[in-house]
Amino acid sequence: MFMFLDLKDIESYGTLVENVESIVQGDGLNVLFNNAGISTKFTRVNMVKAEQITENFLINTVAPLMLTKVELEEVNPHLRGGRVESHLGKTTPSSPDRDSSLDLPVFSSRASTQQAFLPLLKKAASQNSSLPLGVSRAAVVNMSSILGSITLNRKEGGFYPYRASKSALNAVTRSLSIDLKPDGIMALSVHPGWVKTDMGGASAPLSVQESATAIVQTLHSLGEKQNGAFIQFDGKELPWFKELYRFQEESVEWLADYFIGYKTETRDGDRTTPTYLTDDNNQSGHVCYESYTKQLLVFLQH
Repeated sequence: MFMFLDLKDIESYGTLVENVESIVQGDGLNVLFNNAGISTKFTRVNMVKAEQITENFLINTVAPLMLTKVELEEVNPHLRGGRVESHLGKTTPSSPDRDSSLDLPVFSSRASTQQAFLPLLKKAASQNSSLPLGVSRAAVVNMSSILGSITLNRKEGGFYPYRASKSALNAVTRSLSIDLKPDGIMALSVHPGWVKTDMGGASAPLSVQESATAIVQTLHSLGEKQNGAFIQFDGKELPWFKELYRFQEESVEWLADYFIGYKTETRDGDRTTPTYLTDDNNQSGHVCYESYTKQLLVFLQH
């Protein structure tokens, strides 16, 4: 069964939720798969347009989050009645609430009682509470892209609207994985591979069926360990932020050495085990930095 949804019309999400609820009824929703996406052509910095960024973020980042959350507290009147005019994603509003300096929409705080899918996900998670964290219990799966990896963007550049919106989606997914875990709901981002679609083009090596089949198989193999992760269609975990911070580990260790007296005591392969030598004469400011730097180092060790 197919139901049409205009992702730019956020206030219409409630109708979709009601339709889905009438189908799943008391069983709840096991998997919310946010698959829709939009991209511009390869865009260099001197060709980026604000409208492209706005629409990419709306479709690729805002919509998946709004479809998941319980209540739509922020409603943008600019989005109601919008329509796409070209392949570049230019959006023309029906009601001109705009920032005159950048010609961007102005967001207002208009209360809305529309319900998104989280209550249905919670219901499924509760009814399957004996199952471990995973898609068999309840999960939010956000379709991301390898172009959303900050770590892997080392030589290509470009794709500003698409890269930024997918990277933001990965951040949204990570926060969802933390916030929804107590309710028994897993959240993760998935890279589908390079697929033969309108966006991927005819040169892509994967068919839609090959990618979709691999994703379904992969999702059923994932559990709590992959909660919040960025996973490729074949199950490989992709880097998107953590490895970038590891490049800064040497600088962080220098800070630790300066503020609290740091030395490495043992080495296991390429990893060092830190030992903290706190000076009894440390000033209060140094103690603050000691706590902060320890937390940074613990993060970098994992």
